[in-house]
Amino acid sequence: MFGTKKHLQWKKEAKEGAISPDMYVATTKLGSQEGFNASMSKYYGGAIHITSASEARKTIRKFKEEGYDAIKLGSLLNQEIYNAITDEAKQLQIPTIGHLPYQV
Repeated sequence: MFGTKKHLQWKKEAKEGAISPDMYVATTKLGSQEGFNASMSKYYGGAIHITSASEARKTIRKFKEEGYDAIKLGSLLNQEIYNAITDEAKQLQIPTIGHLPYQV
């Protein structure tokens, strides 16, 4: 539930026959903080912070193309970005999992 490109590589290797459990890889958690708080989060949990609805939609499409199985929601998403993420994910048929954001 805090996947990286390395986890996607392991998933690919498993599909190609490597010994592995079934793998479902969710993205790193998403947030919408800006400024100092956003820059500090990379040291304390590593959330990806999105600052606009259009960026949210583009990010979800990118994650889907990269092969993630789910989108991980963090607690620090504002309502606008949460709505854009969940709407885009629904359209792309990729589940959202994780936290219900405080602002929602």
